[in-house]
Amino acid sequence: MILDGYWKLELNRYVRRLKFWDGLCGGTGTYAEHQVNKYLLYSAAIIRKLIEDEADAKKQIENSSLQMPELSLLHYDLPATEYVFDGDKDFILHKVITDYYHAGNCSIIVEAKTICNSIVHSYIWNLAYGTDRKGIIGFLTASDFDKEKKLYFVKLTDWIDYINYCKEKCTV
Repeated sequence: MILDGYWKLELNRYVRRLKFWDGLCGGTGTYAEHQVNKYLLYSAAIIRKLIEDEADAKKQIENSSLQMPELSLLHYDLPATEYVFDGDKDFILHKVITDYYHAGNCSIIVEAKTICNSIVHSYIWNLAYGTDRKGIIGFLTASDFDKEKKLYFVKLTDWIDYINYCKEKCTV
């Protein structure tokens, strides 16, 4: 269980750096992209640990006479775009990543822990740019478990909002 307050300081720093480096990204293979990828991964790892801690706390409290606090991280919903696998073996690499903003997609709400797991266990992970290639608008991710089922696109602003929510609402 994460018992110190340093993780909040880390998440604060990651939010600031995601915002800073996002504006400097303009192409593939840059140092700025590396920085954005790094802070996405680090924030997902911390948040996933917090989610696991909440789940463990819930199990322990259910078996006692203690009152249950609100477990806000377990059921947070993130807006996302889902690309469902269409049977083509090159579906993710050639259809979605190269043309993510035109392809058949479905706007959904997905539990944030699903996105955290997808990042931590990513089989596919790619930054998504606006049409002008100036700045990152989000990221695409598919876990090793879902790699032939679906791919998620999450806006960077929605991920940053989720990080901020975690800092404010975490009960563990």
